[in-house]
Amino acid sequence: MKKNSTTRSAFINPRALIGLVLLFMGALLALFALDSQKFAALPATKGGGAGVPLSKIPGEPLPATSQDQTPANYTGPHKDVRLVEAVRTRPLRELPKIPPALAVRREVRDPARPKPPTDTPTRGFMQSFSGPVLSAPTPTGVSWDGVGVGLAGFIPSSNPPDTNGRVGAKQYVQWNNTSFAVFNKTTGALLFGPAAGNTLFQSLGGVCATHNDGDPVVAFDILAGRWILSQFVVGADPEFSHQCVAVSQTEDATGAYFLYDFVTDPANFVDYPKIGVWPDGYYMSGHVFNSTGTAFLAGRIFVFEREKMLKGLPARQLQADLRRYANKPQFGFLPSDLDSLTPPPAGEAAFVIGPHPTSVNRLASARVAVTWGGAPRIRLTENLIAETWGVPPCERHRRGRSSRLRP
Repeated sequence: MKKNSTTRSAFINPRALIGLVLLFMGALLALFALDSQKFAALPATKGGGAGVPLSKIPGEPLPATSQDQTPANYTGPHKDVRLVEAVRTRPLRELPKIPPALAVRREVRDPARPKPPTDTPTRGFMQSFSGPVLSAPTPTGVSWDGVGVGLAGFIPSSNPPDTNGRVGAKQYVQWNNTSFAVFNKTTGALLFGPAAGNTLFQSLGGVCATHNDGDPVVAFDILAGRWILSQFVVGADPEFSHQCVAVSQTEDATGAYFLYDFVTDPANFVDYPKIGVWPDGYYMSGHVFNSTGTAFLAGRIFVFEREKMLKGLPARQLQADLRRYANKPQFGFLPSDLDSLTPPPAGEAAFVIGPHPTSVNRLASARVAVTWGGAPRIRLTENLIAETWGVPPCERHRRGRSSRLRP
């Protein structure tokens, strides 16, 4: 077919215009179909891929399928004590910083929360008298803007922000879900950041480098003068949940780190990790949900091999699920965190404490002891606190529940 001459091509051909519009619409539909297939393949959990941080919507948890019974396919803690190799980094201040603005926001709902107790508070354990009235101390020191709106380079990316921070020997480190920064604790000067959390883990590679899923933890090992910076990975493949842990090689948070990638559960969603420092390990609490976030499975304690991690040597982890009461798992508990230069007695078990799952008038507690060596093991001794008040010590000891778990 012969084309029209150039003298007529200066005018718009209606048929050509309609063809272009139809072609454009077809391309858009193809792109939308591709994106929908991609997001449909993503699990309905908190997580993100390379540079895609988590953004939680409060008050909109996923619908629960069963909060009072453990699904039949739940197999318990991840019993894998294989050594996890460490990667040594150059000083953080020399590493390329991933700007928070490059992280794409993705809206994801929180997983299903367990049903709270329905009993009425007795108020029997409230203080019934007033103590001495003391004046508030005079404000001292220095204050400055932390990681948030107003700090150059930071953009809001998550709700709630899960903000936390710790004071070290000379610095203050703060992490706001997917962004962190290091400050001089004396002057408030910004020493590093704000940067996306996975900036820390670029040398490690793998999912810790490509995910920036948040739920961060900032801890300071006061006995060793080291920083422990960590965030989780959710929705990875083939192992679903990871904990990315960075242990500083000195007391300088802008210096070099030892990096570890621990698989916390290959099939389930480990949420809300919180780390405490104890002489024989870095203890972490976590909530275990199924992969779709629709069922709460267990409260779990993790222990990472502190002695090896301080030296950048291959390290192991131990896990144990906390006791269930009336077939309800514990929720909202925390491990002990050493804040003093005076260590506990040698061999002293760490503490875990939290709300009782069946009553607002009780607390559940556990002592967690670990043994490393050639046959690592974790041992939990669990008690009801409020239920045993006023009971003789021998009776309290008898009511304690002890369980020994071997990997």
